[in-house]
Formats: sequence, structure tokens, C-alpha cells
Amino acid sequence: MKKVIEYYKKYPPNVLTPERALRRIAGYVYADGRNPFESNQLVFVNTKREFLKDFHLCINVVSKALNLGYRAKAYALVKQNYPVEFKKFIRSVEETLSIKVKILEYEKIPHFQLRLTIQLTYSGPLAKFIMRLLKTPRMDLSVDGLATYLNGDGYWQIRGDKKGLIMYAKEPDIRIINILAKQIKKWYGLTLGITKLKGINSYRVHFSLSIFTTASLLIYGCIKAKGAMMWHINNNRYFKYIDKLPDVFSIRDPVVKRIFGSSSRLRRLRRNGYIEYVYMSKGNKPSLYQLTPLFKILREAVIMAKCSSNTAQIYPLSESELIEENLTIVYETRIEELISELLGRNYRTL
Repeated sequence: MKKVIEYYKKYPPNVLTPERALRRIAGYVYADGRNPFESNQLVFVNTKREFLKDFHLCINVVSKALNLGYRAKAYALVKQNYPVEFKKFIRSVEETLSIKVKILEYEKIPHFQLRLTIQLTYSGPLAKFIMRLLKTPRMDLSVDGLATYLNGDGYWQIRGDKKGLIMYAKEPDIRIINILAKQIKKWYGLTLGITKLKGINSYRVHFSLSIFTTASLLIYGCIKAKGAMMWHINNNRYFKYIDKLPDVFSIRDPVVKRIFGSSSRLRRLRRNGYIEYVYMSKGNKPSLYQLTPLFKILREAVIMAKCSSNTAQIYPLSESELIEENLTIVYETRIEELISELLGRNYRTL
């Protein structure tokens, strides 16, 4: 978790930077877009308004930061004689993205359509720049990119021994799998399991889903991790109530005493890196502790998991809403620095 904690300090979830935006775009496209290794067109397809909204905001952030323009088109892919609820959803998407949605009706759709599918297509200098990035096997997805990828293709299950969880995803392209494997290893120190599926041209990939892995993915917007986090909460009583912990506390605080019981358990948490001293007791006054970034990640994830909303992190689009939602957007960046961080190479060699 060391690299994840460093990422959390540098890129907190409530500050959207161009670097974070590009990584989120990459995860979305690898999962639910047109394969960048086989196409030059930037396309994102989804049924959830929140993900479409997040994707389009990330496009706007990168566009403004790099001063690269784009053209966007939106299409609704529906079966003929579609229900009236789809029309309401189309209007909602148009209002959210400020893009006119063109309706494409088909006589037959290869699956039973319960939800309306929206396709966002981008062209222009920004789209070309992003697609060149996504074709690079050295693309650094980080926690943001892994979170958005798993939103599209991920699902979790309880291990056979009932003692943990596993995150799965289906992926047909071995080049994308290689990127995922490197990123899982880099950020979580885990080996990505890969299984060829019989009868279809696809693979099933999987990795262990600890409470810390789950928490970090959730706070960076992986909706699929929400149920997994609740499983961990229900199976670990020490983390069940950490959303009620103040930033600074002592064993005499009623909520702290109820959760941890004794000072010895707090000292053990300190040795394990969850909390740190603010004041060490030198008499009758109890020691004061504060949460470390590791515990803050867990606390934020517990709060999100207990939230009744079906979405984890949703970015509003207008700057007035950004202030209300406590999200800061950073537009300033240098293109050379951006490429260097995401790919570890010089911009001119891209």
C-alpha cells in the first residue's frame, strides 16, 4: 500500500488534476471504449449517466489543461419502438453533457435491452493525443485508471474458503491484460491471474481483494468495490465504526473506547501504521492520536460504502457545482511533465 498512500497524498480524491483525468479516461476506454490498439477513434460506450458525466468532465479537464480542442458527438443505440423512459434518459444525458444526442434505431440488438446505451465519440487534436497515449504499453493507469477499468469489466466474488474476496474481469485483448498486470503489480504488489476462457476469444483475469485494495479503489470511484467494502466491514468489527472517528482522539473519547476498548489496541494500531501520536502521555493526560493516510483511506471508503447512493465518486460539471460538491479542479500542467509521469518517457518520443 506504500505507493497507493503516496498517490493519495499527491492526488487526493477530491482534487481532479489533468494527470488523474487522463488515467481515468484510459481505464474507461480500455474497458468500455473502442480498443485503442485496433482503432484510432476515441469512443466510450456506457449505460450509466454518472460514468458518461465523469468521462466527459475528464475530457474537458485535459482539453483545457493542454489547450487541445475536440469535437464530440453522442449517439443513443436503441431498438425500434423503444420505451418512453429512454427518451427521459436521453434528455437527462443532453442536459448533463451539453451535447445533442442522435438516436440510432435498430431492428435487432444482439442483447435484451434493459438500459439505454450511449456512445460518445470524440475527434480532433485532443482525441488523437489521447489515443496515442493509450496505444503505449507503458501507460501508467494508477489507482484511478484501475478503478474506472473495473467499473466496466470488473466483478467480485467471495473466495471458496470464505476468508476473502477476489476481483475478476473479462478482457479479450492480451495487450490490455499486460498493462493491467503491470499496474496491479506496481500499485498493490499482486500477481494478476490469467485464465483463457473456453469457447470465446477472451480471458478472465483476477486478483486478491483485501480491505485496503478495496478501500483505495472505492475512494477513487470504483463502484464495483462498494459491495466488496461492505463485506469487509461486516467481517471486521474494528473497521466497522471508523467512519465515526474524529481526526484527533484519545482512548477517553466514548466512540474510541467503544470501538477499540483499550489503549493497548491503539498502541498496536500505531505500530502497524494506522495512527500516529499527536501527543504522547506523560502523566494523567491520555495520549492523543491522529489518523495516518492509510486509516484515512479506510475511513473514506467506509463512509462511501455505507452511503445509500449507488455511485461512489461523481464529478459535477459546472464550476459552481464544483464548489458545492467540495471538488477542486486543477487545469495547469506542462505537456512534457504529463507525458513523463504517465509514460516515463519524453514527449517528443510519443
